[in-house]
Amino acid sequence: MASTEGTRYSYKNEIVATPAVDIWAFGKLFYELLSGHELANCDSPHQFAKFLAHWNDEKLLNIIESLEKSAVDSLAADLVFHCLSTNPQNRPRSMSDVLSHSFWRSN
Repeated sequence: MASTEGTRYSYKNEIVATPAVDIWAFGKLFYELLSGHELANCDSPHQFAKFLAHWNDEKLLNIIESLEKSAVDSLAADLVFHCLSTNPQNRPRSMSDVLSHSFWRSN
């Protein structure tokens, strides 16, 4: 893995507001509510941009595994998994899609 030390991350012009970004943000918040842990413990926009630059399937699977090992409902973990997908095309398309997930109907 290449070192990122000294690398500058520009976030203002690279992250475009889209429904996929909003769904990812919802997934982050939902994960934090379910687990009681921060997904990204960042003190600055620079650190958060660095976190996002390194978000990958392995990290996603690790947090889903940690949810599944806890008392979190498997449907909740599935919703987090889809919302935090590294591929925006695999995320729910809208909050209506999020609210139609089986998790909301099971509780």
